[in-house]
Amino acid sequence: MINARTELQYQIALGILVRMREAGFVTEEEADVIHRLAAEKYRPVTVREL
Repeated sequence: MINARTELQYQIALGILVRMREAGFVTEEEADVIHRLAAEKYRPVTVREL
C-alpha cells in the first residue's frame, strides 16, 4: 500500500531540489547528498527511486 502523503512530500522535496540546483543554490555534489537524505527520510517502504 502506498502512503500518498509520504510520496507527495518526497516528490515536492525533489522538485524543490531540482529548482535549487538549476538556480545555483546548491552544487551537484550537494544535490546528490540532499537527494540521498530525502530518500532515506521518505523511503520507509513506499517511496521508490526515480
